Amino acid sequence: MIYFLLAIYSAVFMSFIQVAGECFPVKKSFLFRFSECNFCQKTLAFYHIIPVFSFLFFRGKSRCCERPIPIIYFLMELVTPIYILLLYIQFSFSYSFLLYYIIYFFLAFFFITDIFYLYVPNSILIVFFCVLAIIAILYNQTLMD
Repeated sequence: MIYFLLAIYSAVFMSFIQVAGECFPVKKSFLFRFSECNFCQKTLAFYHIIPVFSFLFFRGKSRCCERPIPIIYFLMELVTPIYILLLYIQFSFSYSFLLYYIIYFFLAFFFITDIFYLYVPNSILIVFFCVLAIIAILYNQTLMD
């Protein structure tokens, strides 16, 4: 049961990271808004945004305008639960698991912004490096080790 919940949670969180990665560089709100079609901007129903399954069920096309959804959404939502489950198998719920979890989602955010805009926001890079520095201090290691 824990594997199932972890897979679902990580796919949903990756879906959020993808929205944040698309909206943050162009200063669009991504926290308090409904999901919308990338092409026609219609608001999507909850069953249109279920990670992995909605892509498969609608055959990779937007439900409202029938345009193809970029495959990167599907791949990221498919690979993320696999990676997180492998992390859990290796580390269980430990500090190492949390460390790799945080780093993975930062890198996923960078990947998404780079794919769509060829740009990674400096503000997020600064936060990432601060998080890495705190982790290094907590683990009593230098960043160069």
